[in-house]
Amino acid sequence: MLLAGLLCFSAQAPAWAAAPAKGGNAPAAAATSTDDRQALAEQWLARLQSAPQRHSYAGDVVVSVHGRVSTSRIEHARDVHGRTLDRIETLSGQPRITYRQADEVLTLWPRSQQAVREKRDPLLSFPNLLQGAAGRLARFYAIVPDGEDWVAGHAADQMDLQPLDAWRYSYKIWTEKKSGLPVKVQILDAQGRVLEQSMFAELTFDPALDAAAMLRQRNDLQAYKVKTSSLQRTTPEQEGWRMAQPVPGFEPVNCYRRLLDQSQGQAAMQWIFSDGLASVSLFLQPFDSARHQRELQLSQGATHVLTRRIQDWWLTAVGEVPMQTLQAFAEGLQRSP
Repeated sequence: MLLAGLLCFSAQAPAWAAAPAKGGNAPAAAATSTDDRQALAEQWLARLQSAPQRHSYAGDVVVSVHGRVSTSRIEHARDVHGRTLDRIETLSGQPRITYRQADEVLTLWPRSQQAVREKRDPLLSFPNLLQGAAGRLARFYAIVPDGEDWVAGHAADQMDLQPLDAWRYSYKIWTEKKSGLPVKVQILDAQGRVLEQSMFAELTFDPALDAAAMLRQRNDLQAYKVKTSSLQRTTPEQEGWRMAQPVPGFEPVNCYRRLLDQSQGQAAMQWIFSDGLASVSLFLQPFDSARHQRELQLSQGATHVLTRRIQDWWLTAVGEVPMQTLQAFAEGLQRSP
């Protein structure tokens, strides 16, 4: 993959939502004032954000990036205490199964019988699209209703999220009418070209998923060699970094460090920013002339990658944002005095 060799650890990101009418299922009637439109947008966003926590579901997800298609199977269960558990199995390429519950992530590679266990905040991935307070998205996107459609056999409402500046992409989001769950998302550039699309090809609500059985399956690791990730929570101040010129709308949400070479104690830092929908990760590690030979700018669908040397450090910036946004992050990043 284009990005695989650049990242010392991974982050992802994408997002949107739907508003209930009287009775709670269909969208409200067309808003007639700015206040009405804002209230409708905020209701839609809140409903979109809460849908994955309110419903169990299972389905096949197809992701298309510049003609390349990958498929995965998602099972999202809720136990008797209301806690959620995800099982995500890749159906394209090398087999991989990921379990997610709260901040615990377990990834299995059945062919090699390898497993990696991590503790980290959940990363945004379809259909979980929003991070933080949903209402703040209206400061950076115009949220416009755009009719109705059918996705994976379900009636869906479409909303367009149009950026109010050049730091972020446009989004089209389809949400299932009754639940508000995102069922299809497109990321578009300034010319309206679709850069990336994620959608359910098949979707069942409230299937017969046994969360307890899924947990037992997750915990049965006798056939696997399990490695515990060295990911540790930290702060940019502790690591000696600051953002002298913040990029409008993007707020810091997490910061981690991971040992690269335990024998030498070398570590890399990942600093994550988000506007609530789009996210950017800044990976910083000691400069190595043998590995970091030239600065690069790469793209794959909506994802851009920028590498740059900063004094004795090497920056890898990754995000589903325009390249100029990554450049602004790189220019604003400074070592603390």
